[in-house]
Amino acid sequence: MRSLMFKLNCAVQALKEIAAQVGKTDWDFSIDPCSNNTIWETPKSEARPAYNNTLNCTCSDRVCHVTHL
Repeated sequence: MRSLMFKLNCAVQALKEIAAQVGKTDWDFSIDPCSNNTIWETPKSEARPAYNNTLNCTCSDRVCHVTHL
């Protein structure tokens, strides 16, 4: 269990570093990024159609991994 918590903390820290580098300030790290919560999605914009920093996950056997950003 301790090893799992360490891995989760490392993953969250990595996402925080990515967010800081790309200027993403509206991600809520208290919400599971693989929960399909809309806070982790970028709304489509006609003004910036190519801009998309939505986070996608793949889950199996109750284990999820971020697969696309």
